[in-house]
Amino acid sequence: MKFRGRYVETGVHFVTFATGQRKNIFANPRACELLVHHLKQGEQLGHYELLAWVIMPEHVHLVLIIGEEHDLSYAMKGIKGSFARQWNLEQGTHGAVWQPSFYEHEVRNEADLLEKVAYIHGNPVLASLTRVPREYPWSSANEFSQRFKRLFGTKMSGVGEPRLRG
Repeated sequence: MKFRGRYVETGVHFVTFATGQRKNIFANPRACELLVHHLKQGEQLGHYELLAWVIMPEHVHLVLIIGEEHDLSYAMKGIKGSFARQWNLEQGTHGAVWQPSFYEHEVRNEADLLEKVAYIHGNPVLASLTRVPREYPWSSANEFSQRFKRLFGTKMSGVGEPRLRG
C-alpha cells in the first residue's frame, strides 16, 4: 500500500465529501444523474472500483477500492473535478462546487466494510428521504443487494436495510 499524507492511498476506503457551503445541489435530480454518470465513468476508466455509494442533498458517501494504478487523491480529484466542470457548464455558473477536502476512513476488515455499507445505504432513511434504502434512487442499495444475492445466493442480513418505525 502507498502512503501519502495522513492516509493510505490504495485499498478500500470509505469517503465523504460535501458541497460548498453545504448547498443542497443534489436536491436537483439532474445533479444526481450527472454525479452518478461521473462515478460510473471513473469506475469504467479503472480509477477505482465503486462498492457502495449514496448521494444526499448536500454530501456524498462512497466505498471505493483503489488499486495500484491510481491513488485516492487522483480518484477524488477526478470525481469532484469532472462533475464540477460539467455542472457549472450546464448551470451557466463558475467556481467551486465542493468543499476543498474530503473525509477518508481506511476500511480494515469485513466487519468494518459491512458497517460502512449499512451506514451509506441507511443514510437516506435516517434523513427521512425514504422508508427503505432500496427505494432511494440515488444510492447503490438496490444494486448492492442484487450483487450480494448473486455472489452468495442469499439475501443480506441487515446490511443497508434499516426501516423507519411507524
